[in-house]
Amino acid sequence: MNRIEHLWGILMEESGEVTQAASKCNRFTPEHAYYETSNLERLKVELDDQYTLLTMIGNEIGTTFEPRYEPAKAERVERLLE
Repeated sequence: MNRIEHLWGILMEESGEVTQAASKCNRFTPEHAYYETSNLERLKVELDDQYTLLTMIGNEIGTTFEPRYEPAKAERVERLLE
């Protein structure tokens, strides 16, 4: 396994951890604390870890990944929630 393949694998693991943290916010509330941190704090940590891996991958392949708010996506989600 080369470096970029290893980074992609770690990104997949981090993405799973984001999913798990979001699920705990939904199941137990964002404020609920399991161990020393709340579910929301854990989600923030996992999102930071995920973005770190995206940045590392971007550096390897010559691109950037920048988090941004997508109004069109928000609009589609809002329509589905109605």
